[in-house]
Amino acid sequence: MKIKEKIQTAIFTAIEATNIKGVATSKIKPSSDTKLYGESCPYDSLGFVVFTMEAEKELEKIGLKVDLQRGVFVKNDAEIFKTTESFIEYLFKNQCE
Repeated sequence: MKIKEKIQTAIFTAIEATNIKGVATSKIKPSSDTKLYGESCPYDSLGFVVFTMEAEKELEKIGLKVDLQRGVFVKNDAEIFKTTESFIEYLFKNQCE
């Protein structure tokens, strides 16, 4: 499995884990166009924090150490987390070069 596919699997697994915890207004379907941030996203602030913690855990399992809680993405949060695809693309470009 290629690294980008591993990242995608990790993020989709994090979404599923967040769904299980029940912190979103509705269950989120893992797909490339799933919204992770913004007005139309089912995550409130707590749900988003839980998702980022789950994402960190899953990414670490594939060897990527990412600290999403320390404001690493503050500059472009809205664009980076717009969809799962934009988040995966960001991780791939910035963690795998």
